[in-house]
Amino acid sequence: MALITVIVTNATNRVLSFNVGVYLICATFLMCAATCHSEARSVH
Repeated sequence: MALITVIVTNATNRVLSFNVGVYLICATFLMCAATCHSEARSVH
């Protein structure tokens, strides 16, 4: 049972860290897009 728990915990940690990485990438992309969009709007 302990081995299964360790495997599940490791898998969960990997999925969580992967999701956090994807979330950070998406957040950075959205912030850059918003900044570029507002700058382009102020130019026009």
